[in-house]
Amino acid sequence: MQNREYLYGINTILSLLNVNAGKRRIYKIYIIENKFHSDRIKQICLLAKNKDIPAITVGEEFFTGILDQSLFSGSSGESGKSYFKLSEELASSQGIAAEVSGYNYSDFEGDLKSGFSKNGILTVLDGVTDVGNFGSILRNCCAFGISGVIIPADRSVSVNRRVSKISSGATEEIRIYRVINLRRSIDMLKESGFWIYGSVTDSEANVKAVGSIEYNFPVAIVFGGEQNGLSRLVRNNCDFLIKINIEQSIQSLNVSVASGIILYTAYLQKSLKN
Repeated sequence: MQNREYLYGINTILSLLNVNAGKRRIYKIYIIENKFHSDRIKQICLLAKNKDIPAITVGEEFFTGILDQSLFSGSSGESGKSYFKLSEELASSQGIAAEVSGYNYSDFEGDLKSGFSKNGILTVLDGVTDVGNFGSILRNCCAFGISGVIIPADRSVSVNRRVSKISSGATEEIRIYRVINLRRSIDMLKESGFWIYGSVTDSEANVKAVGSIEYNFPVAIVFGGEQNGLSRLVRNNCDFLIKINIEQSIQSLNVSVASGIILYTAYLQKSLKN
């Protein structure tokens, strides 16, 4: 069972079967007996059958055992000790789980050479470490037609089961690139014709309000980490710095909320150009 994990939820497994951006191998799908007759579960079973993936019904006790193993594996003896957490996971799983291989990040340099759309939008995350924020940002990216998400290998959240759950399947829908040197990757984007926009919260003279800018496509929008925002080197490498104007009583917005607002403005302008 080494290098295998479980993904849960109808949206996640539909995305896994339809897109599978992380190029996972899907070994088996487990469905609790009393959930088998749902229309969306039937859709999953049909997709699985067409891909020769076994989809089997199991009892709730067996299914709960899968959850228990997945939740507490590697947690030094915690297995089965949190009934509340296990019950919460059982409810949110919607009675379906897929046994899969680990997530495979997409090839940034390969995709850059093959070319993104001339009106494409990429998201770059500079030091985002919170799993909840990452999952929500991925969901925003799917909603607004983002071509891919770039994260650094160090000091950054990575793809895991919790991210997949929080993103409601977006992890399996969108290409995620994990790069060694974020600044170098931004340089490569610029060399390929991308314009780099950095999201900040301060009000220096060169910072433009999101509502007043016209994006130059293709676009890469960089969002900084929860605590420190954009790193100095990345900030200095942006072509434009942008911010969301908010009431003075609020110091700043959560990075996932900010990403939704900013990506939507880029999405609107992209739609007008297509």
